[in-house]
Amino acid sequence: MTENNESILTQAAAPASPARSEFHDGDQPESWRSELVVAIDGPSGSGKSSVSREVARRLDLAFLDTGAMYRALTWWCLEAGIDLEDEDAVAAAADQLDLQLGTDPRRPSLMVAGADVAEAIREDRISENVSAVAKNPRARKVMVARQQVEIESSGRRVVAEGRDVTTVVAPQATARVLLTASEEVRMARRNAQLGGDRSEEQLTTQVGRRDAADSRVVNFTEAADGVTLVDSTELDFDETVIAVIDVVRGAVEAIRAEHEDGDAEKEGGNAKDEDGTAEAGPAEDSTDAGAAGTEDTKADAAGVENNETDEKVGEDG
Repeated sequence: MTENNESILTQAAAPASPARSEFHDGDQPESWRSELVVAIDGPSGSGKSSVSREVARRLDLAFLDTGAMYRALTWWCLEAGIDLEDEDAVAAAADQLDLQLGTDPRRPSLMVAGADVAEAIREDRISENVSAVAKNPRARKVMVARQQVEIESSGRRVVAEGRDVTTVVAPQATARVLLTASEEVRMARRNAQLGGDRSEEQLTTQVGRRDAADSRVVNFTEAADGVTLVDSTELDFDETVIAVIDVVRGAVEAIRAEHEDGDAEKEGGNAKDEDGTAEAGPAEDSTDAGAAGTEDTKADAAGVENNETDEKVGEDG
């Protein structure tokens, strides 16, 4: 491999650099200027991968396809002749997996041990076997840890999509979305994605059975607390992207409002502290005057205090 090709592969495998969002700075609270994590979960065929990628592109965020990571592990196990029902062997493979991700939504890449597997992981044999890998709890723990590292590597400016990303991988995300659609629509979309030549039985295997298998490990059919449901059954692609971005905007506005309320409360507290200090001033002066040790000075100090008190009462009235 030439030095130039090595450089290209290195760049493609590196996480996307955090970039300016298309949201105006004036619309962003301070906490969002430095990070914006969008987590999107949903069943097979809901469009979460394509929608997430486009949301990331429009907001200039990195894009993390966690499902592709499980597919890559499945591909590696099959290539190595590992029995997918052997939990120990699959877990070991997950721990040793030489995986490189490119998280730029404009040119995402996926490599395993130096091999480009972006196309290979979409093959039917992977789709039919990925659940056996994804349901392995030990392998899943390893992969979740890797996904969290990818989120941190992005500068916490990323759209992460996949199973349990809203509840396990990134439960503290700025915005969390459960993207869904009717089963009929999801199967039609998956068929179109696969070329439109799949039988109903094949689609049932790839969509229905996979969801049934994965649901034993994670719950992606019901929105958890704090997760917003977006049903795209009646929406086209662009409308779905806009709906998700609206959820992000709403989450950001909520954060901004919370910060503004906190700032206002803090300013109010500072004002009270200043008033208290001002009112305590005359009493301190009286004490200092009393320390002089003469009755005349004490009387003068008392007179000043009484006059200031009268003036304050007059102002209040």
